[in-house]
Amino acid sequence: MGYLLNSRPLWMALIVVSLSSHIALGGGHIRVLAIGQVMQAESPIPSWFDSDPLVDYVLVPTEADFVQGFSGASFKRFVRLYFPRTRDILVKDFDFMVFPDGRLDPFTSSQVMDMKHAVENGVGSFVTTGGGLSNPSGSVYPSWANSVLRDILPVELNDRMKQDSSAFTVEIIKDDPPLLSMFLPLGIEEYTGTWFTTLTPRPGSTVWADLRVVGEAHQSIGLGKSTEWLVSWRMGPEGGVSWVVADDLDAPWWSSVLIPSKNEYAGDVFVNILLYSVGAPLTHDIYQLHALRRLYYEYNVERSLLTGLLDFADRFGADTRGMYDRIEELDDLRRTSLDDYRSYRFSEATEIMDSAVSRFDALRKDAMDLKDRALFWVYVTQWATVTGTLLISGYLIWTLMIRRRLYREVTTTRFDS
Repeated sequence: MGYLLNSRPLWMALIVVSLSSHIALGGGHIRVLAIGQVMQAESPIPSWFDSDPLVDYVLVPTEADFVQGFSGASFKRFVRLYFPRTRDILVKDFDFMVFPDGRLDPFTSSQVMDMKHAVENGVGSFVTTGGGLSNPSGSVYPSWANSVLRDILPVELNDRMKQDSSAFTVEIIKDDPPLLSMFLPLGIEEYTGTWFTTLTPRPGSTVWADLRVVGEAHQSIGLGKSTEWLVSWRMGPEGGVSWVVADDLDAPWWSSVLIPSKNEYAGDVFVNILLYSVGAPLTHDIYQLHALRRLYYEYNVERSLLTGLLDFADRFGADTRGMYDRIEELDDLRRTSLDDYRSYRFSEATEIMDSAVSRFDALRKDAMDLKDRALFWVYVTQWATVTGTLLISGYLIWTLMIRRRLYREVTTTRFDS
């Protein structure tokens, strides 16, 4: 689905994407606060989370590379609007925070302390280091190096961090739990990434995967040698699980934001990280789960296109109530599927969503017919107007220019002086 990127009102409408009420995981939701470079044109996060009914999220943009018209004042305004007002609300309303190029400058020192407090009290976190946090001269690095949030990181921020544009592949080194290893049969170690930094894990941290440089060009580490790719630790007995990855979410291992990516399972990897961090069970049938998430994404797209078409027809007087009743029936099916999904009954959920998505073909055809009927009298009126104008114009031209009925011969009188 594409969006027009140079429209600020559109982006204002896309900043917050969350359900009307937050529910604990036992009720079926993981609540995520995404901070940094998170807008749809620059991040895969909205697409990932829209495809998974377990995830509820709020976006707080504090960094933008491609979207024009945003300044430091804009980011501070987003923080005022969408960041929780107290640390108690932050801990209560969210389970996880993700920081892709997570610039901290727009936050007050008190708000940064609130985020550290949240991690120390059970809220998980995920920080990317391949972009603005990749080296001391990076745009995001100073805001982390000079804040208390550096303490939540399972890696050190140091001068060894240098952005490397080399291509790399990932090597899974931790099999249990199978957070990453379940993707081995799907070729996770064959996908290529680029733009990363060299990590220095702290004592007590867990390394889940390394990366190995491929190709000829390399800057920070030797050809074929590895550095840590995904590292985590838990902030004390009551703390949340904090993660650091050596690249960035807009880089090709994770998404096609910058260049096309062949890794179709990146979103599933990230949701696995969320599930593990909040203590939810992981499924071993990742292929079926991936297909089911794809169905939820297709449903969202089809429903959005259909309601847009009906809204257009409604403006021309079409009676769309029957169509919306049929959409509500599909929404009921989706809600039933979500109940099965949250109970890990994926086969039942998939069967229901297959049926729901397939029924959009008939709905789309009926909506087009409804739109055509609504526009019929518009077409008739336009035809009559154009035809009437043509006939009147033709009659006047015939009368004035050809038959000349309204013309009189010019006569002259002689004047004798």
